[in-house]
Formats: sequence, structure tokens, C-alpha cells
Amino acid sequence: MSAAIWLAILAMLCFGVSDLLFKKAVQGGASPQNVMMSPTVIGAVLAWIYALASGTFAPVAGAFWAIGAGVLIYLGFNLFMRSMRGGAVSIAAPVFRLNFIITSVLAMVVLAEAFSTPKLLGFLCAALAIWLLLVGAAGAPAAVRGTALLHLVVATVLVGIAFFLSKLAVSSGASPATALVAQVTALAVSAVIASIATDRTLRISPAVRIIGPAIAVVQTSGLAALMHALSAGHASVVTPIAQLSFVVTAALGFMILKEPVTVRRAAGLVAGVG
Repeated sequence: MSAAIWLAILAMLCFGVSDLLFKKAVQGGASPQNVMMSPTVIGAVLAWIYALASGTFAPVAGAFWAIGAGVLIYLGFNLFMRSMRGGAVSIAAPVFRLNFIITSVLAMVVLAEAFSTPKLLGFLCAALAIWLLLVGAAGAPAAVRGTALLHLVVATVLVGIAFFLSKLAVSSGASPATALVAQVTALAVSAVIASIATDRTLRISPAVRIIGPAIAVVQTSGLAALMHALSAGHASVVTPIAQLSFVVTAALGFMILKEPVTVRRAAGLVAGVG
């Protein structure tokens, strides 16, 4: 397999763990903006250290795409965490990570990445996964519904667009390290502003003090791996692999959070992998 594929797999594992940690932080009573603030600020510091140490940081105009991606990722993850307040992570995370459909379609339409029958079959499997995991869960106690459902759908679209902007950044001359710094810094600034505006404080919630640094490490590592993967491979191939993280999250949700396993959920995960 190519280096881009291995980097996408690394991103997949990191995102899978971080989604579960986000769920644990929200369960601890922290607001979404407070959960985002600590990890993104720590993540920005880590990103700057990595970029400067790599010797590949160089400000270029293409980095502005990554700044836009950072803002959209913040908005998307904020809504994603709100949706998890009203639903199981084994349902919310799989649907949220299907944002690769948005990224892939934009890459094929705007960047003329190749369209193929296997990709079409992949999108159909993704649509089936959404139906099995989301529509079919409507009657379940832990279903995502109402306002939480709206938050989840909007979050999925926003992050799908954000990852496409990340591809534009590295395709426009920004090195992966430069794009990572721009994206994570925009994330951190958005999170601090939102926390001040909404919570009227910069104090870190007790639920985030321990989990926050762990989220920062795995999430920033995942974004770094994805940036390098996007610079070396097609977004319509790399992003779906990275977003397969929902399988990791759902499996951890079943094992650690003891969320119920049903035939329909299992079939939804299989369709997502397809």
C-alpha cells in the first residue's frame, strides 16, 4: 500500500479514539465549547512545535483554505458533541464520519478526481449505513433524533466541506505542516472566542482537565496524518479511509460504554465499511 493509505489508516485510528473521548467529556457535563477549547489550544501548541521542528513551515496563500477548514471543523465538532448529548456514540459517530461523501463528491467535481464504479458502490454502501444507523434507530431509546438529529446532519456537511478545503490547501502549495498549523490555530481561536461568548469564562471544566490533553494528542496526530495523506493521495480515496474511524468508535462504545449491540447497528457498521 502507498504511504498515503498508511497515513489515512493512522488518521482513522486517531479519530476513532478522539470521538470516544469527546463523548466521555460531554457525558461529564462539560459544554461542547468548553470541551473544544482545551484540546484545540494544546493541539495548536503541538502543531506549531511539529511544524517548526520539521523545518517545512512556510506561510503561503494556500494556507487560507486551511484556516477556513479550521473554522468549519470547530463548528462541525461543536454540533457533533451537541448531537451526542441526545444519542449513542455508536450511532452519532458513524453518521458523522460519513462526511467523506461530501468531501469525495467535491473532490471529483472540483478537482476532477477520477470517478469509478467501486466509488459509486462505496457511496451506496454509505447511504445504506446512514439508513440502518440513523433512520432505523428512530424507535430506540438511545436514538439520535429531534434537535440532536439536525445538529448531526449539519455537522456532517460542515466537516465534509472542511476536509475538502484541507485538500485545497495542500494542493495550493501549503506544506502539510503549514496547513496543519493554520487549521489547528483557527480551531483554537474559534474555540476560545466561542467559550468566552457562550460560557462567559475561560475556566476549564473538571471533566475536560484530564481528557482534554488526551484529545489534543490523538486529534492533532490524526489531523497531521490526514494532511500528509491528502498531500500524497486523492481526497476521494484518502478521506473515506480516515473517516472509517466510526468503526473504531462504535466498537469502543460497545466495549467500554456498554452501548447495546443490535443486528441493525451491526449491519450498519458493515455497510459503512463497505
